[in-house]
Amino acid sequence: MKPADACMLLIDVTRALGTGLLKTDRFGTRAEDLLILCGVCVGQAEGRPMAAYKLAQYIGQARPSVVRRLNRLEAAGLVRRGRPGGWVLTDELLSSSGFRRSMREAERRVRKAGKR
Repeated sequence: MKPADACMLLIDVTRALGTGLLKTDRFGTRAEDLLILCGVCVGQAEGRPMAAYKLAQYIGQARPSVVRRLNRLEAAGLVRRGRPGGWVLTDELLSSSGFRRSMREAERRVRKAGKR
């Protein structure tokens, strides 16, 4: 894959996820929120919800920034505290048609890029 193709794929997938997770087409201004939500999603999918300090390490951000953003995302109804210290996506977000549609679109774009 050429570097430009990889960059285009990253932007396309980020756009699809931004639409589903953040419900906005202006995902660029919320890139850090999107990274945190993706980290939460990974921990949840692996059955090991991550605490704020683990999320901070995973996505390469300072823990205080991650904590502030998690609190804002919680207030927006996108994440909630799972097991002690761990964070998960809310049931409302996971069951929303926009979330499911964006996940399918992101997967489609990755598969398409893999066929090139």
